[in-house]
This record gives sequence, structure tokens and C-alpha cells, in this order.
Amino acid sequence: MTENENLKKVTFEADEDLKEMLQQARAEGKRYGDKKFSNRLAYEIGIKVLMGLNDNDDLEAKKQQLEEVRIKKALIESEERFLMNEISRLENEAKQREEEALKITEDTRKLAGRIKEYWTKINVYDKLEYIGFIVTQFKVSRNALEQAYKDTREREPTEEEALIIASKLMESVNNV
Repeated sequence: MTENENLKKVTFEADEDLKEMLQQARAEGKRYGDKKFSNRLAYEIGIKVLMGLNDNDDLEAKKQQLEEVRIKKALIESEERFLMNEISRLENEAKQREEEALKITEDTRKLAGRIKEYWTKINVYDKLEYIGFIVTQFKVSRNALEQAYKDTREREPTEEEALIIASKLMESVNNV
């Protein structure tokens, strides 16, 4: 016997409002547990309620709902961890770039100070070993530094000029 052979057709008059509510729920695709709303489902649940039968479908539906909530929660927590890691990574990168920029600025100021400090020794007293000291300390191009001293041979550079020279020298170091 198939399932349909065990079924009996039942017809009855129903309240028009209840019928419309059921039809609307069906059209909206609402479900009770894993079953779509239907006349048959309404009839079965109604009989079970009237007879006081235990509805395992309702229990299973709630268990399934709970499992779905747990899965959604795990997905949300996973996405939250991912986003927190991304935020942390981006903050660390920004902090690192900021620290690098501060170090470059600090090194540029130090180099400008050395350029001014050694100007007299290099241009007046021809002590070229001081160029070597600067090249070693700041890892700048020897040729570029020598050229900067030649360009300012007539007079010592001002603070601003020394910063411009140092900035150009450091720029070539950081772009390598």
C-alpha cells in the first residue's frame, strides 16, 4: 500500500478568515518545522492538539531551529574574528608606516645637522674623511653628498637649505 492509499479525503466547512490566513501563509512559503503550510498540515495539527497527542514534529523543529541558530552564531563569530584580525593588521601596518616616516624625518634632521656641522671642515679645511663619516652613518650616496658640498662651496647652507639637501639625499636612500 502506498501512502496515498491510506489517506481518506476529508471535507468540511471552515471559517473563511482562517482559510484566508492559511492560504496567505502558504503563498508566503511559511513552514511549520520542515513542512509547508497546507490544509492537510492544519488538519493534522488540529487533530493532535484536540486529542492531546505529543507532537514530536514540534520538538524536532525546535531542535533543528536551535541547530540553525548555532550555525549562524558560529558563522557570525568567525566573521567577527576575521574582521578583528583584519582591523588589527591594518592598524599595525599604519603604525609601522607612521614609525618609518618618523624615523626618516628624524634621520633627515640629523643628516641636515651633520651637513652644517661638517661644512667648514670639508669645504674650508678639505677634510674629505668627514664625507665618509656621513656616508657610513646615514648610508647616503657618496657622489651625491660630495656634489651637495661642491654646490654650497661659497657659503655654509642655512638650516632650511641643509634640510632640503638632507631630504634629497634621504629620498634617494629610501627609494632604493
